[in-house]
Amino acid sequence: MQLAELKSRLIDLAAATDMRFEATKDEEAAIQDLAGEVEKLNPTPDPAKRADLLDGRWRLLYSSFRLTREASLARLSFGKLPAVTVRVEGIFQEVRTAGGDYNNLVHFSHGDLKGVQVTRGRFSPADGTRLSVAFHGADARPEDRGMPMPRFAAALGTSPDRLDAPLEAPGLWSDVVYLDDRLRLMRGAYKNLYVLVRDAAAPVSF
Repeated sequence: MQLAELKSRLIDLAAATDMRFEATKDEEAAIQDLAGEVEKLNPTPDPAKRADLLDGRWRLLYSSFRLTREASLARLSFGKLPAVTVRVEGIFQEVRTAGGDYNNLVHFSHGDLKGVQVTRGRFSPADGTRLSVAFHGADARPEDRGMPMPRFAAALGTSPDRLDAPLEAPGLWSDVVYLDDRLRLMRGAYKNLYVLVRDAAAPVSF
């Protein structure tokens, strides 16, 4: 099977699982198998050093990490934000190599309220494949940038000062095992697989 067909099948199947929330065991196994085949055909040498391909906003299609649809801001932020129950609506990653930014974003809902939780990190290439990552902060804010933070915080049942916190999560890493202008496959320190596609929208976290 050619790379283009393998990629198409992987992307379609990963997208159909809704970030893995709707995945069956058979679909999870198929995604792992397809990812392994795509990884073998990586067209990009030293992908961890390719700023031209890494930079931008990426949408997570699938992750073997055991995140649940119903979560909390605390769980999404290494326990740094309040334990407000939220529903995960979308997961993104925004990379800017010029500043070393490596931010994970969760778009969430809380009733009718829409928000974005950002876990802010910095990265540097450890070698041609591996990215060394240290997370240093977590915050949450309204998806509608025109909404005042006090009103947003009140709707969550908390205060603005509790929605921005420093954190220390050093010593993490993630391997870029496939990279082109549309698709990125990552394998993390805990052996989780991440399937991401480039998002057309501009980054919002920096």
